[in-house]
Amino acid sequence: MREGWSIEQVYQSCKIDPWFLEQIAEIIAMEARIREHGLPKDAQNLRMLKAMGFSDARLAALTNSDAAAVSTCGTNLTSIPSTSASTPVLPGIRLAHRLYVFNL
Repeated sequence: MREGWSIEQVYQSCKIDPWFLEQIAEIIAMEARIREHGLPKDAQNLRMLKAMGFSDARLAALTNSDAAAVSTCGTNLTSIPSTSASTPVLPGIRLAHRLYVFNL
C-alpha cells in the first residue's frame, strides 16, 4: 500500500483478509499525518498513537527525532479528560477504534 497498491491488489497477491488490510491502510495514513504534523501536543492523542501500536522508535523515525526524545515528550504531557470517540485526534483523523498490533 505504501508502494501505491490498492487493498484489493494486496488481497489478490497475498490473500490477507481485507479487514486487516484496511487497518494497515489506516496506520499508513496515520504515519503520513505524523510526518506532516509531528507528535500530538497532548497525552490523550499520544496514548492513541501508542494504542495503535506505534513504538517510541517508530514515532521518532516519523518525526526525525530519537526514541528518548519521544519518550520524554510522553512523560512530560499531562492527562486531559477523555472525550468522545469522534473527537479529532490529528487534523483530518478521527479516533474510531484502537489497534494493539502492527508497527510498520
